[in-house]
Amino acid sequence: MLIGAVLAAQFPLAPAGAQVLSLEEALTLTLERSPRAIALRRRLVVSEAGVLTAGAVPNPSLTVGDADLVGREAKATFLFFEQPFELGGKRDARLTLADAGVALARAEIAESLWQLRSEVRKAHTELSVARADLGALTEVAASGERLVQVAEQRLRLGDIPELDLIRARQELAALRNEVRAGRARVVVAEVALGGLIARPPEEPIEVPPASQFALKVQTDSFLPPDPNDAAVRSDRLRRLIDQALARRPQLRVLDAQLGVASAEKRLAEAERAPDLTLGLGPRFEREEADRLGVAARVALTLPLWYRQEGQIARAEAQGGQLAAERDALARQVIAEVQSSYARILAAREQIDAFEETLLPGAREVEQISRLAYERGKSDLTVSINAQTAGILTRQRYHRAVLDYQVALADLERAVGAPLTI
Repeated sequence: MLIGAVLAAQFPLAPAGAQVLSLEEALTLTLERSPRAIALRRRLVVSEAGVLTAGAVPNPSLTVGDADLVGREAKATFLFFEQPFELGGKRDARLTLADAGVALARAEIAESLWQLRSEVRKAHTELSVARADLGALTEVAASGERLVQVAEQRLRLGDIPELDLIRARQELAALRNEVRAGRARVVVAEVALGGLIARPPEEPIEVPPASQFALKVQTDSFLPPDPNDAAVRSDRLRRLIDQALARRPQLRVLDAQLGVASAEKRLAEAERAPDLTLGLGPRFEREEADRLGVAARVALTLPLWYRQEGQIARAEAQGGQLAAERDALARQVIAEVQSSYARILAAREQIDAFEETLLPGAREVEQISRLAYERGKSDLTVSINAQTAGILTRQRYHRAVLDYQVALADLERAVGAPLTI
């Protein structure tokens, strides 16, 4: 029985019949089906409903009462239809504040969606890397089974001591244990990505191989063709920083919060103006031949003792605080763009080194050492060490791919715009 078939049955690299889910498809599914995305969209509806409330006009009131006529014994019954009138632009100020609240909700939703996009990109890559690790471990485990078979043959011929066979079997057992651990990492990564894209647990998830991420490194338009060209690198970085300062969702949130603070101050100033209430209705005088007349009433609030000083001071202080926070965040954004860009360049150099020399070299050493052991030209230690080095090389390569994608996700979030993938 071939070890490859056995391991494929015990530790499948991909679900049978699963459709390959690209990163863009995962991002689209997240926006369409993720409970977080759905909740965020509903939050906007709630905020927009506040505009209707802000634009409401005070309802009229109906007042009925009896009163003694001054200097007379006759009494009168009054029926007043009273309508309050807000002066000083209160309604317009409320609408401005409500519109600012909607703008803030939109900015906060955009920020949350960018965070969600970043999480999906990372989870998608982590699943791809976990599957790649599992594939590499399965391949090496198959080679380990071959070593055990060769050791058994050479032991029967008396070419090696029994200790070599024991060591070969121990190495195979360790590799199989690593395969199990790799499978567990795949399951964890599937659960993480499935939760983000709202994929039912029973539906399999398959993603492109990790190598396909690495192949696209060369097509990223925001990276300089030559990473050693300092002038080009500096120009690309400057453009990314300018883009981040113009589009970063967190900066837009602070801008929207500044708009809310300004609208709150305007509303507080409008609240200083008095409100007018006008009443008009019939007056029915009893005991005087039931004479019918007209009654009118005017009421005006007088803001003498409190003129919204507290609300105005609070709005002004909040505006100053938010302006300081925005300045600090702008500096942080610049640092994040610089850091993410440097990490991307470093990861790309690592990937290039692995693809050009380290991976081919490790595979060649594995093959030569295995053939040498099979032909009795080297001992088991050389072959085992070559296998171990090969595993580490491929895992480090996959880590470099993951580092690249994580740095790209961080850069996207810092810039506030999708970047070439």
